[in-house]
Amino acid sequence: MLVTLAALGVVVRWVVAVPGAPGAVGYRSDVGVRTPLDSVAARAEAASRPLGPAEVIDPNTASASELMRLPRVGAGLAARIVTHREARGPFRTLDEIGAVPGIGQAVLDAIQPHVRLPVAGARPRKAERRPLNLNAASEEQLQALPGIGPAKAAAILELRARIGRFRTIEELLEVPGIGPATLEKLRALVGIS
Repeated sequence: MLVTLAALGVVVRWVVAVPGAPGAVGYRSDVGVRTPLDSVAARAEAASRPLGPAEVIDPNTASASELMRLPRVGAGLAARIVTHREARGPFRTLDEIGAVPGIGQAVLDAIQPHVRLPVAGARPRKAERRPLNLNAASEEQLQALPGIGPAKAAAILELRARIGRFRTIEELLEVPGIGPATLEKLRALVGIS
């Protein structure tokens, strides 16, 4: 009787054979249902895919992984762009993207052909800008200036607290890290009142 049951088991197994390893469980997903590719490998592949010569990215809607496709933009800088955009609203000009900490002129020049803005690549004329009052500016406003990060902004505020108020723009030279070249960049962007 045991031999008969064993033989019957072999016949059943042979008739209902499932391809694969013995004892493997077959899995069949619902036909037509596809899950989105959201794996680390898929995101890495999408981020590493270079931009085509005429391909553009909208920095006002792009995710951090899409922004990483821009030249000279890594994961940290892409995250700062998204954070800046969420805190201050959409970018209108390339100079507003330049206000993101870590973006300098070299990065702006590299990404300019690949970003789409309301007026792509437009830079406001200096006459259109209203100078930032050094005697009333907040730390956040100071950080929006080119070449001024969190440490220099805090040092400017410390100097202002120490001297009472700025009388000339040249007093910025007393801030560690601000030299004549940085002062010239800031001259048209800041004022005293």
